[in-house]
Amino acid sequence: MSAFKISGLAVVGTGYIGTVVAACFARLDYDVVGIENDPAKVAQLRAGRIPFHEPGLQDLVTSGLRGDRLRFTPDYQDGVAHADVVFLCVGTPSLPDGSVDMSAMKDAARSVAMAVRHPIVVVTKSTIPPGGARLVWSIFEDILDRRNGRPAPVGLVHNPEFLREGNAITDFLHPDRVVLGSNNAHALGLVTDLYQPILQQSFEGSDPARRPGLMCTISLPRRW
Repeated sequence: MSAFKISGLAVVGTGYIGTVVAACFARLDYDVVGIENDPAKVAQLRAGRIPFHEPGLQDLVTSGLRGDRLRFTPDYQDGVAHADVVFLCVGTPSLPDGSVDMSAMKDAARSVAMAVRHPIVVVTKSTIPPGGARLVWSIFEDILDRRNGRPAPVGLVHNPEFLREGNAITDFLHPDRVVLGSNNAHALGLVTDLYQPILQQSFEGSDPARRPGLMCTISLPRRW
């Protein structure tokens, strides 16, 4: 594990997955910013109103807002400014031909790359097809290298989600396993540290008898 202290998280996308991820990390006492393009949805979330039903999520969001551990913004630069880790949780729906629509993921990656001014770890939480990580990385590499004239100070980790509708909070806080993949040992260590309260079941209300397994791989090629 790394010795680096995580000061803040950003979660891009406040749909079903993104809202659950943001609220649960806030439940673990991290400072979390949810980034959402739709100003009306931001206003709704800031008021503690969830635009869909998931048992227990309303209370988690309200608690996070009241405890100043969770907030929402439409501004990428504001959201990313104090984040060490940025989760991409945007929709990747299936297309009629069976392929995956990566347009929202590409837009999110571009927006984060344009906003970042310091080293970060980007975590793809959305469902992506083979080669999706390579596509996301190429966007960061292109934008940041062109802007700064040097390699992007970004580590990329893939962290697939296994959240079931109606049981998402339990699935996130008490999973059977946490799966992480990266080609960057530091980034992998940082995200592993991030998940320690879940891996160790050390948070209030946890179940130490149900510690999940950790599956990590660093087998991805250097240039994704």
